Amino acid sequence: MTTRPVITTNRLELRPFTQADALMVRQLAGDERVGGQIPHIPHPYPENVAEDWIASHDQLASEGMEFI
Repeated sequence: MTTRPVITTNRLELRPFTQADALMVRQLAGDERVGGQIPHIPHPYPENVAEDWIASHDQLASEGMEFI
């Protein structure tokens, strides 16, 4: 597992996604006003896609590709 930075300010914390975030990711990506603006997000947003996407982050980070 690759350690990724957390950036914290007085008003904001940027941190890696966790599986606990999957429900919110599904809700936001499934909302056409949000996810509908991004061509590679499928609609309707399928079950388990958020979980799989979050699970892929450690591997991508270890390959140096998490921000691509």
